[in-house]
Amino acid sequence: MSAIRIGEAAHRLGLTTRTLRYYEEMGLLSPEARNQGGFRLSGEDEIARLERICELKNLLGFNLHEIKEILTAEDELAELRREYFAEPEDAARREGILVRALEINRRLRGLVDAKATALAQMRDTLEERARSYKKTLRELRAGAPS
Repeated sequence: MSAIRIGEAAHRLGLTTRTLRYYEEMGLLSPEARNQGGFRLSGEDEIARLERICELKNLLGFNLHEIKEILTAEDELAELRREYFAEPEDAARREGILVRALEINRRLRGLVDAKATALAQMRDTLEERARSYKKTLRELRAGAPS
């Protein structure tokens, strides 16, 4: 697919053009190109990045600052991967790349663990409330004062 204008990209992803511009201001996106009229154009790589942002935000519940940290880490991992395979003979450099990749992976796991802990705490609170509601409902049905 060739590059598409910002409005078409926004529509395709169910976002607004204002949102895409904000993502660009935050550094989550960088325009791939602009046409002669100065309109922002998006290619498939950028559309894939936008889909990743939506997944991290809507499905997994990360905020935009966390998303920026995740995307920056994923970008660095992709660069390390390219470097690793570009220099197959340099064992010392490959070792350094793997050590750095492990550090980045640890940091990303920390973000995911923090989100999982917060969600588990929320779930536990909801379960406790449900138990309380059920108890009160049983008491009400039994005619006991609440």
